[in-house]
Amino acid sequence: MTDLKNEIIEKYDVRPSTAEGILNIINIVDEISKVEYRTGEGIGHYIGSKGLNIAEGPKAEQMFKNLGYSILTNDEYEIYYHNDKTGEGVKFLYEDLKFYVLGFYSEELNTFSIDMPLLKAINQQCKELEWID
Repeated sequence: MTDLKNEIIEKYDVRPSTAEGILNIINIVDEISKVEYRTGEGIGHYIGSKGLNIAEGPKAEQMFKNLGYSILTNDEYEIYYHNDKTGEGVKFLYEDLKFYVLGFYSEELNTFSIDMPLLKAINQQCKELEWID
């Protein structure tokens, strides 16, 4: 493999770390082709065997976490995500099938506003709760 790595570095004029990444891809493709040959199953089987699920996309909890939110409540009544830095929060109430945004009031616009990344996290949570398709 060292020879192949050196060949990649020379041929494509890449850094050693990039060549290492290319080798990793080659190894994954090689492993997938071996699985396909032995089992007749393709890349979906390989990805599933590694515990990955790229079809579903990120989970709401991770999306909220990436935006700086943590879960304050997650019980039989509600899920409540809160951002300690901004004081903003999003609460999902199971019984009412409603969500509330807290602390997003804009004096300038005289309305509530949220950005697209937060809207995507809210929509994902609604999907996971099976409130929307």
